[in-house]
Amino acid sequence: MGGFGSGRHYREKRQTTYDVTSIDIRDIDYPSLPPELWILGQQQTHGDPLYIKANGDDLLFGARQGNSISIIGNATLTWSSRNFGGKQTYFLCPKHDCGRRAAILYISNDQIACRTCSNLSYESQHENKYIRSLNRARKLRDKIGPPHQLLSTLPQRPKGMHQTTYDQITFMILSLEIQAIHEMKAYMQDYWGKKLQHLDQMAERTA
Repeated sequence: MGGFGSGRHYREKRQTTYDVTSIDIRDIDYPSLPPELWILGQQQTHGDPLYIKANGDDLLFGARQGNSISIIGNATLTWSSRNFGGKQTYFLCPKHDCGRRAAILYISNDQIACRTCSNLSYESQHENKYIRSLNRARKLRDKIGPPHQLLSTLPQRPKGMHQTTYDQITFMILSLEIQAIHEMKAYMQDYWGKKLQHLDQMAERTA
């Protein structure tokens, strides 16, 4: 068995970004993190709960071991200016000789690194249509700011962004999210329809 965030190792194919624990800077409210205090991070799809602590321009990542929290890695933060004002926060990949800017780091094979250093393929190469629609909607939401949740209230127009641009982006967000709901419904109907058909066939053979 692997260590923290080792993900699913039973697959023979190359792991995807979905298969391991991810750390998304967009889900971390860095300015409000109290210094030197461990905060429970976002709910993880894989692995144990992840803890985060601010340390200057670095974020420390920890995992609970008994009654204490042990540091499992860290990453330095950097910022860049947005086209419509404000700043975008990124991680610098902590792996030696990399240092790429990344919005998401991954915990794979007991290391914290960017997708390239972790040798992960994008889940979009394997994902269902509704996942792609949701990801496209989220990328558009990044342009106008949080919240990023499906069908959550859209924020006000960012300072410096033209009203026409804002209207086009918000229209596309709502269209993609509604499309994702319909695609998700179709996927679930197809998935469970096949499952039920298989169960019916098994029942007929055993009758």
